[in-house]
Amino acid sequence: MNARTRLSTAVLLILLVLLSAFSLTNTVTKPLTPPPTVTITTTVTTFPYVVLTVPSTPEANDVITVHLYDFYFDGVSAYTAIPITVYGWSEITIVEWFYLFRPKNNTYWSKTGMIGDQWTDYPSTGVGTGNGTYYTYWVVGWNTRKPDGTQGSYFYSLNTYMNTWINLVRRFTSAREISYWINGSRVYRNTVSSTEKTVLEWNPSTATYPDLYKRYVLGANLRLAEYMTMYQSMLLIYSRALSDDEIRQFYSSGVVNTTGLMVFLDPTFFNGTSYVDILGKGNTFIAYNTQRIPSSTANIRLYLIKNLTQDGLVHLRFFPSGTKIVLNGGQTITIDVLALAMGIRLNGAGLYEDIPISPAFASSIVAFYVPKP
Repeated sequence: MNARTRLSTAVLLILLVLLSAFSLTNTVTKPLTPPPTVTITTTVTTFPYVVLTVPSTPEANDVITVHLYDFYFDGVSAYTAIPITVYGWSEITIVEWFYLFRPKNNTYWSKTGMIGDQWTDYPSTGVGTGNGTYYTYWVVGWNTRKPDGTQGSYFYSLNTYMNTWINLVRRFTSAREISYWINGSRVYRNTVSSTEKTVLEWNPSTATYPDLYKRYVLGANLRLAEYMTMYQSMLLIYSRALSDDEIRQFYSSGVVNTTGLMVFLDPTFFNGTSYVDILGKGNTFIAYNTQRIPSSTANIRLYLIKNLTQDGLVHLRFFPSGTKIVLNGGQTITIDVLALAMGIRLNGAGLYEDIPISPAFASSIVAFYVPKP
């Protein structure tokens, strides 16, 4: 049965379910006007749900998904590696949500978000903190190699963001501007000389340590065993420079533009055995001793991933059983009813990996009541 046939079956079942739909104690901002002949009562308690609204109207080929889990890195042996080579790119944008614990004493330095070789060849980028006596030292950096063989450094201090969740963006443009953004606001920018070699211009095949230029590492500097104690909720890597508006839009509403998007890692995208590449690009996520833990209520959020598919439908991905979908007519239907009608089962992590719906049905969604993990 193809997606459209299953969708037609689901619509018929939905009409029956709407006759005995759930009701809502919380006020919904959109008008709740039931269709003719459908009688609705309105009571569904919010506990133990998190109520999430779609940031903008979904369109054909969009994906709606939810963030429910974070990574925890213990600062001792945990890390996650993503095989990727950025050599040859003219631009890059790295977007992350994380929480770094300070102080953290069992290594002299701690690093995360690493690609490249900061110590020998120099072109690299990463986030680092000094432990030891440097309890207030925490920076994001973009390192280069100058013509004379010395290191060029473009650092910004993150000291005021210790022990809190932040959204950090690193962006390097074809005009050779490096900028850092925190929580949707630009906090640093500088221009890198065209004579300096960046991580985008350092060939792994001639590097002293080639592997350091073929992976992105969370939770550690593996070369010197410098592990970070931290939470990480997601990672995006683009082969282009996001616009200012795109950076702000992602931070404020979770809208993900897929043009140039090479990596999308979220601990929620899990099938019970491995982490799933939601982009379908064949990326592998290698997690060593990394724990997957439930997110706090404040960190649970929706993503609207624009134009990810090509089938003309909207896809609900990685929602848990028991999720309730509130429509603009006041009706509420559980995601399990949709899945049952289409013959879709929970994966090994207790999530529905992919439920296709029509754009018209998607545009009628007012809110998701998502069970807390």
